[in-house]
Amino acid sequence: MRPLLLTTLLCTTLCATRTAAQKVDTVSNFKVEVNVPKRFYVGSGLDFALLSTSITSRPGESTYLTIPRFTAIVNLGFSFNYDLTEHFGIMTGVGLRNIGFIEKYDDLKVKRRVYALGIPLGIKIGDLRNRNFIFAGGGIDLPFHYKVKSFTSRSKKEKEGEWFGDQTPRIMPFVFIGHSWDPGVTLKLQYYPGNFLNPNYETTDASGYTSKPFTDYKVNLLLLSLGFDIHYGQYKIQQREYLDLKKKREQRKLEM
Repeated sequence: MRPLLLTTLLCTTLCATRTAAQKVDTVSNFKVEVNVPKRFYVGSGLDFALLSTSITSRPGESTYLTIPRFTAIVNLGFSFNYDLTEHFGIMTGVGLRNIGFIEKYDDLKVKRRVYALGIPLGIKIGDLRNRNFIFAGGGIDLPFHYKVKSFTSRSKKEKEGEWFGDQTPRIMPFVFIGHSWDPGVTLKLQYYPGNFLNPNYETTDASGYTSKPFTDYKVNLLLLSLGFDIHYGQYKIQQREYLDLKKKREQRKLEM
């Protein structure tokens, strides 16, 4: 009797566990799997359209906004997310960024940019399940390649670059705020309170004369980016249930 009783209890427990992970479709009268939402998941954030400018002041000039700089180069990265609830979560990650600004001297244009490794840390508040939320936080960029390009016309250009140079600070802190819309489209505003250029940077010409070209030079970057956040393993909900949640959400909006 004891082996029979243990076998019966085991079968009952397994059946109950499996039933809790299933949902009965009342239309077709068959069972479908409903996966439990995951709190931790990895994402792949892609910023594919970036508009940047800077709040700049140069010696003898008042503060002004520089010429907008647009780049469609995809900025790659990975995000690590942990949702404490369906309405609040935290995030961090790592990403590659192409950031910079354009300045003008009479008929001369100068483009300065760096490739940097970015590490953000932020929070998310809103409808995380349906990808409709705001996010904000801060982080640091670690520049590793500086490039400057100057030209007076499209036919005459001068450019130079340097790996791990001293033209910019080694650490560039930033703050950001943004919004995410279903199915993962993001719009983000990012600001760098520190100086993009290093005022202590020294250069030496052919005659041996040393100067500091960025003395009393202040540049604060301001970026607006459009991106798409692809999540891996977040809320693997059965499609019918997901669409039902979205329908109820839209219905609540109409009733408000």
